[in-house]
Amino acid sequence: MEQVRKQSDWRNDLRQLSRSLRDPLRMRLAIALVTLFLMCLVVYDPLQNHIRDTQRETTLLRDQGELRQEVELLQTALKPLESAIVEEPGNDVVNSQLIELFRDLPVEIQHLNADPPQRLGTLYTVRVAIDLAGTYAELSQAVFQLESQPQLVRVETIHIQPNNRGGDRPQMQLSLRVLKEQA
Repeated sequence: MEQVRKQSDWRNDLRQLSRSLRDPLRMRLAIALVTLFLMCLVVYDPLQNHIRDTQRETTLLRDQGELRQEVELLQTALKPLESAIVEEPGNDVVNSQLIELFRDLPVEIQHLNADPPQRLGTLYTVRVAIDLAGTYAELSQAVFQLESQPQLVRVETIHIQPNNRGGDRPQMQLSLRVLKEQA
């Protein structure tokens, strides 16, 4: 019984709608509303989605452009440092450079030990332990030579043991980090 009422309600609603649409003003208004609804579905929604996608792509391209600029700035800042980074593989290069550096100085190399390279970002670092003997002025000159050389070397620790009463020269233990491009 209820279904019959619903069907009759539908039928009554459709009859009333058709009667009201016989009026030309209401018919034009209904056509305008249907056209507006279809335009919204057919034109506005796809266009809105396209605008949103374009804005997302534009933001992504802008971010990529900013990233490229930052990378270029970092590369230009790194260019002066490239000559200060040891390029050859292996620790022999580091050892030979340090021996060559101290060869012309009056200090005596008592011990030289380079650890295997450790990765530090795109570069490698080599930890080097050096024991030197000499007067305080000679040891000071050795540290100055080490820090003023063109390669990037970071002096991590310096331990100086004063000379004994037996006439031994003071000893200095240095712990260094040397940057390398290859392991």
